[in-house]
Amino acid sequence: MEGFFEIGKIVKPHGLRGRLKVKSYLVEPEKVLRRVTEVELTKASDRKGPYTLGEWRLQRDSIVMEMVEVNDIEVANALKGYLVWGKMEFLEPLGDDEFYWRELIGMEMVTEAGEKLGELTAVFPTGSNDVYVCTTEKGEILIPATVECIRQVDRKERKMVVNLLPGLV
Repeated sequence: MEGFFEIGKIVKPHGLRGRLKVKSYLVEPEKVLRRVTEVELTKASDRKGPYTLGEWRLQRDSIVMEMVEVNDIEVANALKGYLVWGKMEFLEPLGDDEFYWRELIGMEMVTEAGEKLGELTAVFPTGSNDVYVCTTEKGEILIPATVECIRQVDRKERKMVVNLLPGLV
Protein backbone atom coordinates (compact mmCIF):
# COMPACT_ATOMS: atom_id res chain seq x y z
CA MET A 1 0.00 0.00 0.00
CA GLU A 2 1.47 3.27 -1.12
CA GLY A 3 2.13 5.68 1.76
CA PHE A 4 1.84 2.96 4.42
CA PHE A 5 4.20 0.62 6.27
CA GLU A 6 3.39 -2.89 7.46
CA ILE A 7 3.07 -3.31 11.21
CA GLY A 8 2.15 -7.00 11.29
CA LYS A 9 -0.50 -9.63 10.78
CA ILE A 10 -3.50 -10.36 13.01
CA VAL A 11 -3.18 -13.95 14.20
CA LYS A 12 -6.11 -14.21 16.61
CA PRO A 13 -8.32 -12.38 19.11
CA HIS A 14 -6.86 -11.77 22.55
CA GLY A 15 -9.49 -11.99 25.28
CA LEU A 16 -13.20 -11.28 24.99
CA ARG A 17 -13.18 -7.48 24.56
CA GLY A 18 -11.93 -7.33 20.97
CA ARG A 19 -8.20 -7.01 21.51
CA LEU A 20 -6.05 -8.51 18.78
CA LYS A 21 -2.82 -10.47 18.82
CA VAL A 22 -0.65 -9.20 15.96
CA LYS A 23 2.56 -10.88 14.81
CA SER A 24 4.93 -7.93 14.65
CA TYR A 25 6.99 -7.16 11.54
CA LEU A 26 8.63 -4.18 13.24
CA VAL A 27 12.27 -4.10 14.31
CA GLU A 28 11.62 -1.60 17.11
CA PRO A 29 7.87 -1.82 17.82
CA GLU A 30 7.94 0.34 20.98
CA LYS A 31 9.61 3.20 19.13
CA VAL A 32 7.24 3.02 16.15
CA LEU A 33 3.90 2.33 17.83
CA ARG A 34 4.05 5.22 20.27
CA ARG A 35 3.62 7.55 17.27
CA VAL A 36 0.81 5.60 15.56
CA THR A 37 -2.75 6.81 16.23
CA GLU A 38 -4.66 4.89 13.55
CA VAL A 39 -4.24 1.81 11.38
CA GLU A 40 -5.77 0.27 8.28
CA LEU A 41 -6.23 -3.41 7.51
CA THR A 42 -5.93 -5.42 4.29
CA LYS A 43 -6.54 -9.02 3.29
CA ALA A 44 -6.27 -9.84 -0.42
CA SER A 45 -8.27 -7.05 -2.11
CA ASP A 46 -10.29 -6.20 1.02
CA ARG A 47 -9.35 -3.00 2.82
CA LYS A 48 -10.81 -1.82 6.15
CA GLY A 49 -10.33 1.24 8.26
CA PRO A 50 -9.10 3.54 9.43
CA TYR A 51 -9.27 2.18 12.97
CA THR A 52 -8.23 4.24 15.99
CA LEU A 53 -5.34 2.56 17.79
CA GLY A 54 -5.99 2.35 21.50
CA GLU A 55 -3.76 0.71 24.07
CA TRP A 56 -1.14 -1.78 23.02
CA ARG A 57 1.56 -3.86 24.68
CA LEU A 58 4.35 -6.11 23.53
CA GLN A 59 4.22 -9.85 24.14
CA ARG A 60 7.40 -11.58 22.89
CA ASP A 61 7.36 -11.20 19.07
CA SER A 62 3.73 -10.05 19.04
CA ILE A 63 1.70 -6.96 19.86
CA VAL A 64 -1.56 -7.13 21.75
CA MET A 65 -3.46 -4.16 20.39
CA GLU A 66 -6.77 -2.53 20.96
CA MET A 67 -8.66 -0.77 18.20
CA VAL A 68 -11.37 1.50 19.57
CA GLU A 69 -13.90 0.37 16.92
CA VAL A 70 -13.35 -3.35 17.64
CA ASN A 71 -15.02 -4.13 20.96
CA ASP A 72 -15.96 -7.81 21.04
CA ILE A 73 -14.48 -11.20 20.23
CA GLU A 74 -16.71 -11.86 17.19
CA VAL A 75 -15.56 -8.71 15.40
CA ALA A 76 -11.95 -9.44 16.41
CA ASN A 77 -12.20 -13.02 15.15
CA ALA A 78 -13.43 -11.80 11.75
CA LEU A 79 -10.19 -9.79 11.39
CA LYS A 80 -7.92 -12.83 11.73
CA GLY A 81 -5.42 -12.93 8.84
CA TYR A 82 -5.59 -9.20 8.03
CA LEU A 83 -2.38 -7.22 7.68
CA VAL A 84 -2.09 -4.11 9.87
CA TRP A 85 -0.74 -0.93 8.25
CA GLY A 86 0.30 2.48 9.58
CA LYS A 87 0.74 5.69 7.60
CA MET A 88 4.32 6.58 6.70
CA GLU A 89 3.79 9.98 8.35
CA PHE A 90 3.78 8.20 11.73
CA LEU A 91 7.40 7.10 11.25
CA GLU A 92 10.15 9.30 12.64
CA PRO A 93 11.97 11.28 9.98
CA LEU A 94 15.42 9.87 9.29
CA GLY A 95 18.72 11.53 8.52
CA ASP A 96 20.22 11.64 5.03
CA ASP A 97 22.24 8.47 5.59
CA GLU A 98 19.45 6.51 7.29
CA PHE A 99 16.81 4.41 5.55
CA TYR A 100 13.76 2.35 6.32
CA TRP A 101 14.06 -1.16 4.94
CA ARG A 102 10.96 -0.69 2.78
CA GLU A 103 12.75 2.16 0.97
CA LEU A 104 15.61 -0.15 0.06
CA ILE A 105 13.69 -3.21 -1.14
CA GLY A 106 13.58 -3.25 -4.94
CA MET A 107 16.59 -0.97 -5.44
CA GLU A 108 18.97 -1.80 -8.26
CA MET A 109 22.40 -2.77 -6.96
CA VAL A 110 25.50 -1.90 -9.00
CA THR A 111 29.24 -2.09 -8.41
CA GLU A 112 31.46 0.99 -8.19
CA ALA A 113 32.50 0.22 -11.78
CA GLY A 114 28.85 0.47 -12.86
CA GLU A 115 28.29 -3.28 -13.36
CA LYS A 116 24.69 -4.27 -12.63
CA LEU A 117 24.52 -6.90 -9.88
CA GLY A 118 20.80 -7.37 -9.33
CA GLU A 119 18.03 -6.21 -7.05
CA LEU A 120 17.93 -5.76 -3.29
CA THR A 121 15.22 -8.25 -2.31
CA ALA A 122 15.53 -8.53 1.47
CA VAL A 123 17.17 -7.03 4.54
CA PHE A 124 17.84 -8.78 7.82
CA PRO A 125 19.51 -7.71 11.06
CA THR A 126 22.54 -9.54 12.43
CA GLY A 127 23.24 -7.54 15.57
CA SER A 128 26.29 -5.59 14.47
CA ASN A 129 24.86 -4.45 11.12
CA ASP A 130 22.08 -5.28 8.69
CA VAL A 131 22.70 -7.54 5.71
CA TYR A 132 21.29 -6.79 2.26
CA VAL A 133 20.26 -9.67 0.02
CA CYS A 134 21.05 -8.95 -3.64
CA THR A 135 19.27 -11.34 -5.99
CA THR A 136 21.24 -11.83 -9.19
CA GLU A 137 20.87 -14.06 -12.25
CA LYS A 138 23.34 -16.48 -10.61
CA GLY A 139 21.77 -16.51 -7.13
CA GLU A 140 22.00 -14.38 -4.01
CA ILE A 141 24.83 -12.22 -2.70
CA LEU A 142 24.78 -11.24 0.97
CA ILE A 143 26.20 -7.75 1.41
CA PRO A 144 26.89 -6.25 4.85
CA ALA A 145 25.32 -2.82 5.33
CA THR A 146 28.59 -1.17 6.28
CA VAL A 147 30.38 1.92 4.98
CA GLU A 148 33.05 -0.36 3.49
CA CYS A 149 30.45 -2.10 1.30
CA ILE A 150 27.65 0.42 0.72
CA ARG A 151 29.11 3.40 -1.08
CA GLN A 152 26.00 5.31 -2.16
CA VAL A 153 22.23 5.04 -1.87
CA ASP A 154 20.21 7.13 -4.29
CA ARG A 155 16.56 7.27 -3.17
CA LYS A 156 15.47 9.19 -6.26
CA GLU A 157 17.10 6.84 -8.80
CA ARG A 158 16.38 3.77 -6.62
CA LYS A 159 19.98 2.64 -6.98
CA MET A 160 22.61 1.42 -4.54
CA VAL A 161 26.33 1.45 -5.34
CA VAL A 162 28.30 -1.26 -3.57
CA ASN A 163 31.94 -2.20 -3.08
CA LEU A 164 32.15 -5.97 -3.37
CA LEU A 165 34.78 -6.98 -0.84
CA PRO A 166 36.76 -10.16 -1.56
CA GLY A 167 34.73 -13.24 -0.64
CA LEU A 168 31.28 -11.72 -1.15
CA VAL A 169 30.80 -13.14 -4.64
